[in-house]
Amino acid sequence: MSRAPFPSLRVAGGLLPADLFARIIDDTTLHGRDPADYGLGARRTVREAASRAFEDLTKEWQALRRDKGSTGTRDWLRALYGSDGLGYGPLEALPGGLTADDKVFKVSHRWQHVGVHWLPWGTDLDHRTKGVVGAADAAPQSMVQELLNRTDALLPILWGLWIHVSCQGRVAESLECVKEMLQIGESSGNLDTLVIGHTIAAQSYFFLGDFITAREHWNEVFALYDEDKHHYCGVCDFKRNVPTRRRKRT
Repeated sequence: MSRAPFPSLRVAGGLLPADLFARIIDDTTLHGRDPADYGLGARRTVREAASRAFEDLTKEWQALRRDKGSTGTRDWLRALYGSDGLGYGPLEALPGGLTADDKVFKVSHRWQHVGVHWLPWGTDLDHRTKGVVGAADAAPQSMVQELLNRTDALLPILWGLWIHVSCQGRVAESLECVKEMLQIGESSGNLDTLVIGHTIAAQSYFFLGDFITAREHWNEVFALYDEDKHHYCGVCDFKRNVPTRRRKRT
């Protein structure tokens, strides 16, 4: 089979392997490949359902290109997130935004506990845009990133990616998750993120055989660790058993 089964899709960045799509297709043991997993009848294949959804979304996209105002954007995103698109269902509108750490972030919608920010066509994500709701007070990209940094949504995502990559023996690749988590922890000052970040860093470097760097990260964990606040990450038992002095060689 070709190693590029979907020419229109490509994996960018270092968190996911470049041959991700080919591996998903080749691995018949993965869940989520059967029609029943998507609520389809036995006579309808996943590929057929995906093709139909793509055709429907193409029509919505063409309509959006004709009407790039707030109405066109709203209709497009409703179709994209709805049952004919990504399947998340209706999103909860947030007229007042979301509040995190006593600060209000003017994101437009929410799906379960995750903020989703809708903006009109062509809105600059990196700069403020006067008169555009959701972009007038702050650059949308930085606002959403700060919201993620202040909530619990991002930490389990990065931790899960680290687990997924590490358990496949791709320890060197797992350092990308480590670096991103530590950067977010340092920029936001979130101690939970820093504790978990240094913990997984120590484990990654340990399995890479870089014991000196691993110990440096453990030292950072011990310096930040509060047993009452961070007991969930299981560091306390390890900390109690770490020798305070090196043993003499015999």
